[in-house]
Amino acid sequence: MQVKEPTQWLLNSLKMEKINKSGYKILAITIPKTIFEYEGTGQEELEINLNLSTSHQQHESLVTLDLQAKINLVENQENIGNISVTVRGIFEKFGDADLLFNDFIAVNAPAILYPYLREHLTSLSIKAGLSAIVLEPMNFTTLSKK
Repeated sequence: MQVKEPTQWLLNSLKMEKINKSGYKILAITIPKTIFEYEGTGQEELEINLNLSTSHQQHESLVTLDLQAKINLVENQENIGNISVTVRGIFEKFGDADLLFNDFIAVNAPAILYPYLREHLTSLSIKAGLSAIVLEPMNFTTLSKK
């Protein structure tokens, strides 16, 4: 059995301690709102119009970000359904985070929440008897620069 040299162990511990001194921590991810309205048969070829938006609140070190998706389901240029979903993330800022708050709110927090939104919409559409609605991956860094 090989024992690590105490100096190497100490250096590794200090590196980990430094990494964990600042940043943003996920405290919770929830889906507080889902509205699904659909008047089709489930057999239609649907056009999906997606509108994403965010809103946030900050109280001391806690940050709450809501990622809202509003989807119109369209068949033959007629709206036959609407889906509205909000995914909420509660984050805690600790230490002197190197990441600017505005960058975290515009890029990082939505990028963390988006996979939960995608999965929820896919699952919801399948359970409603539709073809799976699978949203494309998004690059929030690119979107924030527009």
